Amino acid sequence: MVASVAKISPKGQITLPAEIRRALNLREGDRVVFQVSNDGKVFISGLPSYEPETVIGILRTEQNLDDFQEIRRKARLLRSQRYLQVDRADDEDDQN
Repeated sequence: MVASVAKISPKGQITLPAEIRRALNLREGDRVVFQVSNDGKVFISGLPSYEPETVIGILRTEQNLDDFQEIRRKARLLRSQRYLQVDRADDEDDQN
């Protein structure tokens, strides 16, 4: 079992000690779940964050990483086009 002490800052924040982060295999950007039992014990577990590129291949698919990057590029382009359409519609409303 790994145990450590952390101090609460004036803003209510704590820094997880390195040995706890290592034991939970946590890295910067990961989320942490705190659970408090009825008898006052605190349980901490990690929710690792994943970049899309790191989880590609977990599920079977015919698409590869290049396909994923292309899909993401097209989605961003579509979002930009929709934004521009809304912006133009607002300009037309202002002119009328």
